[in-house]
Amino acid sequence: MKCITYVSKVVARKNSAVIPVGFANMFSAARKKNAELQITGLISCRSGYYIQHLEGDNNIVDQLFSKIKSDSRHHQVTVLFEFEIAQRSFPEWNMKLVATANEDASFLKFMDQNSGKISSLDNTQRQLLGIFYGLKSSSPNSRRSYEGKSLMLLAWPDLMLLRQSPTVIKLCAQLTAQPYPYNSLLESRRFGTQRQLDKILQKFETLEILSVTDSLKQNIPVNRVGSSTRFYSKMKTFLGLR
Repeated sequence: MKCITYVSKVVARKNSAVIPVGFANMFSAARKKNAELQITGLISCRSGYYIQHLEGDNNIVDQLFSKIKSDSRHHQVTVLFEFEIAQRSFPEWNMKLVATANEDASFLKFMDQNSGKISSLDNTQRQLLGIFYGLKSSSPNSRRSYEGKSLMLLAWPDLMLLRQSPTVIKLCAQLTAQPYPYNSLLESRRFGTQRQLDKILQKFETLEILSVTDSLKQNIPVNRVGSSTRFYSKMKTFLGLR
């Protein structure tokens, strides 16, 4: 037997980043077909992406995955894991639908059992897996400190990889025009607590779009308004955020 775990980009309805096209039909058909083929596994959808795990007979898994890659309801199919298995991780499920993968016991058990394989993933694979599973730092002291640093976005992030919120959009707008002192961001209290701000910044770094440099020798008012605020308002309207 073998298993394949992959992530693919959701084909969403117009003006929506969270409602997959044809998911209900796809899921019901998969459960019926998988039962016939003795395929078991899991599927979850989050932030505009699917993660799916398939396990069963080698040839059948390969044939099924080949069909998935040519299915118009999946874009940018990326394999995370593909290896031989002696036993199934989801034996009771022809296709388990999981609302939140990182809170599902069977998914977490699978990830824990195969934690050694995560280190071999490339940066793109790790980013995609990170949507569904909290990747741990290599050491407890490896978390970056932004104190005394200036920050700037090198590119606007793919909002399909981030949980859309007014805070995220506002922070993106603030960091797009020019480097901005981390301490000023923190003091403004417009981006949540230090922990909440750092979490967003760490996500930017994971996406390799955040520049972190020594703090600029300038004083920037913490309540500054301007082009970033206007841009945030436009983005908020565009994304339908309230």
